[in-house]
Formats: sequence, structure tokens, C-alpha cells
Amino acid sequence: YTKRQVLCVAGVFVFSLLFCVAKSQQETAEVMATSAVGLIYTGVFVLSSCSGSILSEKLLKTTGGSLPVQVVHMKVCSVLIGFVAFTAHGLNHGIETGSWDPLAYWDQRTLVVVAIYVVSGWLVAYITKRLSSTTKNVTQAGSTALTYALTMVLGKNVF
Repeated sequence: YTKRQVLCVAGVFVFSLLFCVAKSQQETAEVMATSAVGLIYTGVFVLSSCSGSILSEKLLKTTGGSLPVQVVHMKVCSVLIGFVAFTAHGLNHGIETGSWDPLAYWDQRTLVVVAIYVVSGWLVAYITKRLSSTTKNVTQAGSTALTYALTMVLGKNVF
């Protein structure tokens, strides 16, 4: 890593950590929608999402490494953030030592989501490296709309 790459990854990590902290302090949907706190949470989410998108595009296009190496370098940070978020969630809810198991309720639906997430991460990196983050965002919005439409057509009990 160069100094600039480390700073970019650290920036994404800090913004993501801020969002995790903000999410852990959530209120009910009605209160959050009408309060300034909800606006702050939304602002932190948008800022972290945009910063991550810009920084990942910059890293993918400016460094000369191969795509798999670049993706692994970027995904290590997200794995660390996920681990911290799982651990913080377990500790915040007063779970006793030795009884916390974040994988306890995983089933086939969770495994499908994880598989789709992994494939999506690699496709997003490829699209961002070859095209742009704008194309990536339009593609993600389209896939979200398609997922919503398929869920509505097929019904809620797909699995």
C-alpha cells in the first residue's frame, strides 16, 4: 500500500464506523423520520456511501495491480468492519460471555444472500474499474428495482 491508499482505506473505515455507531443508536421509525437525528443518520450514510464509491473508483483506476488483488485489498476492510459491527451489536445487547453466536440463525436464505453479496462485490469492482462509479450506481439501482419487482411478482415466500 502507498500512503494515499492507506488514507483512502482509513477514510472509508472511519465513515463506515460512524455509520455503524449511528445505526446502533436508532430510534423507532416514526420518531426517526421526524427528528433531526434521522437526518443526521441519513447524511452520514450518504456521505460514507459516496466517499466509499469515489475512493474505491480512485483506487481501482489509479493503482496498476490486477483486479483480484485490488478487490481483496478493499474487501479486507469491509470484513473488519463487519466483524466490529457484529461484536459491538452482541456486546451492546448484554449477551453473556460464551453465549454469543452471530451465526446461530443462519439458514439457506442467509447463505444465498452472502453468495449474491460476494458475486456482487466482484462485479461492482469490475464495472467500476472498466467503466465508472456512475455506471455502477445505475446498475445497482436497476438491480434493486428488479429484485423488488421479482419479489412482488413471485410473492414474499420465495424460499
